[in-house]
Amino acid sequence: MTMHVHVRLIQSLTASEHGELVEFSSCRCGATWLNTYPAEGTGAGADTDADADTE
Repeated sequence: MTMHVHVRLIQSLTASEHGELVEFSSCRCGATWLNTYPAEGTGAGADTDADADTE
């Protein structure tokens, strides 16, 4: 049995309609992540890590 380490490769960066930075990344195994970072001056961080790992 081999051990797999996720390597997050950034697929796209965009800005939401609310000014947040939206980062979509994935691993070659098919796992994906969606992170959002608030615009400056909008309050506390809102890092959302939606891991769609199918292992």
